[in-house]
Amino acid sequence: MIALNAYIFDLGNVIIRTNTQPSYDVWAKYANQDLQRLAEIPFEFDEIYERFESGQISPEDYFQHWRERLGVEIAYHEFVEGWNSIYDGLIPEAISVARKLKQESRIVALTNTNGIHNAKWPTLYPEVINIFERIYKSNEIGLRKPEAECFNHVLAHEI
Repeated sequence: MIALNAYIFDLGNVIIRTNTQPSYDVWAKYANQDLQRLAEIPFEFDEIYERFESGQISPEDYFQHWRERLGVEIAYHEFVEGWNSIYDGLIPEAISVARKLKQESRIVALTNTNGIHNAKWPTLYPEVINIFERIYKSNEIGLRKPEAECFNHVLAHEI
């Protein structure tokens, strides 16, 4: 058995704090809808979402799906604004741990993400990119956590 001296971090709610409530605020504003009604429609991690996060469907296709779920008429850029409003800052304690571990070992990140978020979070938190040797993104590698194949992919590239 090969010993790997590396740590694998997640990004969402490990390094970068997220909160879905602001998304509903944005969408309710643009759709001129009751916030309470929209907020009752949960973020659903269904098959379409998993396909979106593994790069199998486009952001535009996912937008159509989500707009239908919400039952609202909003423009694509309004959807994106709401979708990207989930970011709620960095988690300082996790950043500190990652930086400390980086001094003694290799660290990489493995995150379930999508084309819309992947275009946004690096501009909000560029310092995150410099912490990790490499960031594996589900929409780019075509695999999602917690599937064993996803972790095996990372290990195959890091050994």
